[in-house]
Amino acid sequence: MTKRFNPQDVFFRKAQKQGFRARSAFKLQSILKKFPKFLQKNDSVLDLGCYPGSFLQVLSQESPRKLVGVDLQKTDSVSHALIHQGDIFSEEIAQTLFSYGKFDVITSDMAPKTTGIPDSDQFHSVELCERVLDLSSHILRPGGNLLLKIFVGADFDPFWRQFKNSFKKAKIYKPDASRDRSRETFLVGEGYQGNRE
Repeated sequence: MTKRFNPQDVFFRKAQKQGFRARSAFKLQSILKKFPKFLQKNDSVLDLGCYPGSFLQVLSQESPRKLVGVDLQKTDSVSHALIHQGDIFSEEIAQTLFSYGKFDVITSDMAPKTTGIPDSDQFHSVELCERVLDLSSHILRPGGNLLLKIFVGADFDPFWRQFKNSFKKAKIYKPDASRDRSRETFLVGEGYQGNRE
């Protein structure tokens, strides 16, 4: 039986206490601890779906050489981060990202605007992930690393196969800070080698 939804649970309160903008900061911290080679100092990092900025807050603490964020919503500034407002499906944002050259690491905490219809929400989650993987073919350096949030459902397995095929190592990981009732999980890819299908 899933726990009753509590918008102000322990991670919400912890985020407020530590000055993070959202509980998602602890998801990323957990992932970086679980996969210590995922992010190195002086890496060039892109965070997609960066609003409200909690991933950027954590990433900025890791001394990146370059830190870029993108989101549909206006995101307040974060130390050392260059933030763009726009749609990752747009040509304008794509060209902006291309102008930065190759990134060492890409993170994506993006999720679709949920409708309450699980199959529809999961399908649109995969659409976002497919877009990120497509962008990665242009802006993620060979050997680079990618983190994606995805909703688990009927369309998960085909995308997971595609994702695995694009990296030397790929794992599925759900941090403790993800709500029990949530269908979200994270895909961690290390050693980008392109889609070999």
